[in-house]
Amino acid sequence: MRILFCSHNSQLQGAPLNILRCARLLKERGIQCVISSPEDGPIREMSDEHCITFDIQPNLFHPKYSKECLMDIIKRHKPDIIFINTILGAAIVKNTKALFPHLPIIWNIRESERENFMNAYDYITPKSFELADAIIFVSEKTKQAYQDLDSGNMHVIHNGIDVEKIARSIDPKQKNTLKEKMGIPRNATTVVLVGSICPRKGQSEFISSGIRVAHRIGNKHPVRFVIVGKLHTNFRKYLELSLKRAEEEGYRDNFILLPEQQDMTNIYQMSDILVSNSFIESFPMVTLEAMAWGIPIIASNVYGVSEQIQNNINGLLFLPGHVSMLAEKLEYLILHPDIAQSLGEEAQRNVREKFTEDNMITKYIWHLNNLIEQKVS
Repeated sequence: MRILFCSHNSQLQGAPLNILRCARLLKERGIQCVISSPEDGPIREMSDEHCITFDIQPNLFHPKYSKECLMDIIKRHKPDIIFINTILGAAIVKNTKALFPHLPIIWNIRESERENFMNAYDYITPKSFELADAIIFVSEKTKQAYQDLDSGNMHVIHNGIDVEKIARSIDPKQKNTLKEKMGIPRNATTVVLVGSICPRKGQSEFISSGIRVAHRIGNKHPVRFVIVGKLHTNFRKYLELSLKRAEEEGYRDNFILLPEQQDMTNIYQMSDILVSNSFIESFPMVTLEAMAWGIPIIASNVYGVSEQIQNNINGLLFLPGHVSMLAEKLEYLILHPDIAQSLGEEAQRNVREKFTEDNMITKYIWHLNNLIEQKVS
């Protein structure tokens, strides 16, 4: 079996990383994989490390010019199946079926905010959803957003992670050493938020909540808030204005900014609490990874997050954008470390049972084999 993966970009984001993860796992099982993307980037470098062919096609996702790209790469790589990520791949779905009508397509849609995309891009039409042989979502809640377009080809496969690799990396002795390297006091609670700097990820509200927590309990219980993520130029002002409030109230030193990390080991190793403060998420990888590390999580209750985290059982959920609610839950876990530990342990057990790479790739392989069988028959 040969699979052509089409990724909308090559950055360290959920969709491209999942493409790479699937390609790596399938290659380990003897399946030939090629990844094609409009750009070079970290995913290409990581593909090289795993000896996975990476093909750069600048117009691959362009609604007008993708036909030429597809004709070229399909003739060269001769795939048995095409695997397309994100709703932006609608043009590839249409053009593939126009050029190669019998070539099966798996379309992996991760965007929960369906109307935003369909209103902004006129090439994303209901017809696109009929053409794909299998549309796979990463959460039930995201699938529900597209339910009226389901022609019997929509399915859910939750993301999975390598829990055993994470288990081998956990070393509690490293926590204080890593904190010291960051200039964080040993006795300070380290609260981490990970994600590209932008309003959707909620860094501004996170900072506002952090200011409240530092003001209320900071003297007795030192706390540091670490923001990890890629900062694009157009969101620099957004971050500066958010941090200005902390500076004006005398808490700027409580906030630490770190760039995007290809290896998150040290970040998770030093984390005491992880916050997911997004307004839109389908099934975030960062929460799964934190669960595998046994880190207590406080997350905004959006789309598939509740399929990962059950409130007061293996984490805490709050209303997205609710600054005071997030601050209260942060203060609660900081003041009750035994409860925080219990939540982290239960999260770790949950991810080991439900969200492993093996579970995920087994389901993908079932769909791949099913599509091949349908093609043959």
